[in-house]
Amino acid sequence: MVHPVQRHRRRLGHPQRPARSRRQLAAPRALWWRRLILPAIFPSYVTGGITAAGGAWNASIVAEIVSYGATTLTATGLGAYIKDATSTGDAARILIGVAVMCLYVVGLNRLFWRRLYTLAESRFSL
Repeated sequence: MVHPVQRHRRRLGHPQRPARSRRQLAAPRALWWRRLILPAIFPSYVTGGITAAGGAWNASIVAEIVSYGATTLTATGLGAYIKDATSTGDAARILIGVAVMCLYVVGLNRLFWRRLYTLAESRFSL
């Protein structure tokens, strides 16, 4: 029976035994990491970074207001602003909060993540 990781490596064309391949090519360990391993994982690392940053930001917005029983803890921030506007029914403030959130996400994606993703596609694709 073939282990799922080995099956995945075969499908991707990765050598089953990277250490043996490195020895056969007589490549030093640092060169092996710099030229093969890190470029191979960089696109996945960028994609994971985008996903993790988005999830962390969503969680931090939701966590700005926490209620447990009779106790409510509130932080100042975009999540508290949108929740406050929602609880009072102020549609204009809700729209402003959502617009600021969208502008922030689009700006961060265009200024930071898109550049890394383009680098990953152009320079580090296998």
